[in-house]
Amino acid sequence: MKATDQPLATVTADTWEDAEAHIKAHTSTQARTLSELTARMGEEYHHLVLDPESRTVWYAWTLADELTDAPWTIEQLTPQAAANLVDPYVDMVEDSLNSPEQYADGIGDLDSDQDAMDENTEILLLGLHAEDPTAAVAQIKRQREILRREDARWQRTYAQLVRNLAGTERGGNTRAGESLGISSMQVGRIIREDEERRERLAAAVREVRAQYGAN
Repeated sequence: MKATDQPLATVTADTWEDAEAHIKAHTSTQARTLSELTARMGEEYHHLVLDPESRTVWYAWTLADELTDAPWTIEQLTPQAAANLVDPYVDMVEDSLNSPEQYADGIGDLDSDQDAMDENTEILLLGLHAEDPTAAVAQIKRQREILRREDARWQRTYAQLVRNLAGTERGGNTRAGESLGISSMQVGRIIREDEERRERLAAAVREVRAQYGAN
C-alpha cells in the first residue's frame, strides 16, 4: 500500500449494522452511498460512502462469507486513496465502454456503467481545489499533461522495441511483424513515425538556434 493510500482513520465493528451506524454518525447529511461502485466490489462485503462535506470516502469491508462471520473494518479515505481503491473496477467498466458489442442483446447495462463512471468522477472531484475553480482546472490540466508525457515515453519505447526486432537486415520488418502479430507495413509505419517525431524535434531546435544565432 502506498503512503498516500493510508486511511485517515480506521475502526472495526462487530456487525454491518454497527458499521453502518458508525459511518452515519461520522458523515454529513450530504453523504451518499456510491451504489454502482459498491455493487462492482461486492455489496455483501463492501460499502462505499462519499461525504462531500469532509471531502473523504468511507469504506467498510469484511472478510466474512456465507459460512464464516467476521468483523467489519471501516476506513476513512482520502480522495486519492479512494480512487486507487476503485481503479481496478473502473478499468473493467472502461473495458466495456470501449467495446460497444458487449451491450448487444442486453448483455451489459450502459446506464449502470455510465453511473459507475460518474461515481468515480465524483471521487476525483473531491481531490480538486474546492473553493477555486481556476485552481481545480489547473490541477486537471496538469494531470492530463503528466499522462500525455507518460504516453509519449511509452510510445517512444514501443517504437524502439519494434525497431530492435526489425533490425537492419533484409526482411526484418516482416519478421518483426510476425512476432508482434502485425503487418510489415505497420512495423514500417511505427518506425517511420518515430523517426519523423525525432526529426520534428531536431528541426525545432535548429530553428530556435537560428533565431538566437547559435551554432
